[in-house]
Amino acid sequence: MYGADEETVSMDYFDSRGVHRIYGVSMSEGVWRMWRHSPGFSQKFNGRPSPDGRTVDGLSKLSRDDSTWDDDLAITFRRT
Repeated sequence: MYGADEETVSMDYFDSRGVHRIYGVSMSEGVWRMWRHSPGFSQKFNGRPSPDGRTVDGLSKLSRDDSTWDDDLAITFRRT
């Protein structure tokens, strides 16, 4: 478990650059959330599945000062 509540799980992210990050992940009230708090480079994502479950539209945000959040990446996941 990543967080204190039982509905939160963690997700490991890694890529070819050697970057490794651990995100908290939850799904509640129709919103998929991912987040990580790291001083100087915090991230959060909120995505909403479509009613038919075939797409998720979401927005990732980034904070470099731990108080101001800027839009980082708008994304749509589509089930094929």
